[in-house]
Amino acid sequence: MNRLATTFMACVVLLMSVTFVAAQEDATPKKRKFYHDKDIATEYDKEKNETKVELRRSPVRVSNFPGEPVLNFTAYYIYPGKTPSKPQEVVVGFVSESRRKEKKFAEARELMAEIDGKMESFGTAELVDSRNLTYSLKEVLGIYIPYEKFLHIVNVDEKKDTLKMSIGNIRFELDKKQLEALRDLASRTNP
Repeated sequence: MNRLATTFMACVVLLMSVTFVAAQEDATPKKRKFYHDKDIATEYDKEKNETKVELRRSPVRVSNFPGEPVLNFTAYYIYPGKTPSKPQEVVVGFVSESRRKEKKFAEARELMAEIDGKMESFGTAELVDSRNLTYSLKEVLGIYIPYEKFLHIVNVDEKKDTLKMSIGNIRFELDKKQLEALRDLASRTNP
């Protein structure tokens, strides 16, 4: 009888542990599907032992100078090793090409976004490069944004189709797919 009771208890403990593991699996949040056509690359650098997750260049629609300049944006972050982890900051970059060869970012480079109906500043971008090309002037800007602020920008209102922003005197909009791509980029951490 003792042996039967021991076997029964072992079965009960085994059944409880299987139920507990199954309950834990159900509690794990499921990653949602993101709907966009943008290119997000993850690259591990063995020499530096770090991983870079990058939303590749995407053109934006400039609203106050139609067709001029051509403006592209990108965003990336780096975490140590191969295991996804929450970054301290996200780098947001812009590449501007102006056929008129007018410097658009020599002075004004403040990055702003319309959040809850008012423009909010996220700091001043650095002019990383400015050079004359054969048919245009190319300007490259970059800004480090704390990860939490970056999340605030991209998750402010998931029902909106666009996000109005400006860099210096250039006003532009991120469309729904670009916002989804930025949310996807942000989700690839393990906070």
